[in-house]
Amino acid sequence: MSNMFEELNERRPQTVREASKTDEMNFVGIVNFIGKKVYVDGFFFTNGTYGEQVVVVGNGYKINMPKRCVEVFKRIEKNEKWLKRVLDGYLVLDEIKSQNTKNGTTTIFSYKESATPHGVAAPAGTDPQELPFE
Repeated sequence: MSNMFEELNERRPQTVREASKTDEMNFVGIVNFIGKKVYVDGFFFTNGTYGEQVVVVGNGYKINMPKRCVEVFKRIEKNEKWLKRVLDGYLVLDEIKSQNTKNGTTTIFSYKESATPHGVAAPAGTDPQELPFE
């Protein structure tokens, strides 16, 4: 007899580096990193008042990302190669800046791959050292 509820057992892959102690991290907005780089240790999804959102774990914080980022991180979650690179410490959010749009101000950034992985889970509230980029 088949289990019609088998799909409910489907597990999402791990999306945050194991050494990351997210329970010790504060939530902040990406706007707090304008002019800096975010060294990504992982990400997770939440569902609240504004629907599904993505939170990036990086630089010792849980960083609330713009709603438009949900689809990008869902693509990463489904791509084993990309997800492994994130968990190995190669994803960096760079060129973070504020931009005026017809609907107001938003924060924009670029996804970059570091030439070398950053250290595992920087302590809460610290900025990891600068790394060379390809």
